[in-house]
Amino acid sequence: MRMQKQLFRHAPDKGIFGDCYRTAVACILDLDPDQVPHVHRLITGAEQGEIIDRFLAEIGVTRLSIPFTVEGVQAALDSAALWSKGLPCLFSGTSRNGTGHVVVAHGGKIICDPSQDDSGIVGPMDDGFYWVEWLVFSAEDRGAA
Repeated sequence: MRMQKQLFRHAPDKGIFGDCYRTAVACILDLDPDQVPHVHRLITGAEQGEIIDRFLAEIGVTRLSIPFTVEGVQAALDSAALWSKGLPCLFSGTSRNGTGHVVVAHGGKIICDPSQDDSGIVGPMDDGFYWVEWLVFSAEDRGAA
C-alpha cells in the first residue's frame, strides 16, 4: 500500500474537483493517482460508480460497498474494522471542510488521509451514511478454481 496525497484539492467554484477517491483507491492498489479515473471531474451520480467499476474489473478487482448508519465516526470505523476481516477499506464521510471525503481505514483507524490539509472525516456523508468499500481481487486473478 502506498500512502499519498491527492493531486487536486476540491474547489468546484474554480472548476477544480478533488480527487481523494481515486487517490484512496490508488493507495490501496499501490498505483499512482493518475492511473485511476478521476470521475468527479467527468460526471456525477451513478455513472461515477460505473466508470470506477469498469476500471477495477479491467484489473481484476471488484468493489464492495456497504453503508453504515452508526452514531459517530469511531463507531463507524469500528464497524468497518469488524467487517473488514483484516483488509484495508475506503471510508467515506463528511470532512472538516464540509464536503464528502474518502480516506483509507484499517483496524478501526484512518491510516491514510489523501486530502492536502488532512481534513479527515467528522460525520456521515450528506445521505446520512458512512460508506465503506473494499477492493477485492477476483478468484480467477488469485489463481483459485
